Amino acid sequence: MLRQVELQTSVARIQQMEQYFDEVLAVLENKPDCLYEDATIQKMIKELTEYMESGQWLQDYECDERGELPEDLKRGVLAQDALYDLLCGLENMEGLL
Repeated sequence: MLRQVELQTSVARIQQMEQYFDEVLAVLENKPDCLYEDATIQKMIKELTEYMESGQWLQDYECDERGELPEDLKRGVLAQDALYDLLCGLENMEGLL
């Protein structure tokens, strides 16, 4: 079970990654040609990649599975394949450009 400070840190991290996830998805759906031209979007993609590769995503996912996160927390970024699929799709797109 997470301590209160750890839980707050996890919630803040999930909220930040969720925002990045949603923004990158929106650009991908609406203006995919801007993905590699926009430095802000590139920073978000880098942060999402680091989140996934660092193990923090797994820690947050496991916390969610244990029911420790607030019920009203938006957590699409924690869906089992959503972030992985997004990052792999972006990597494949980059290879085509």
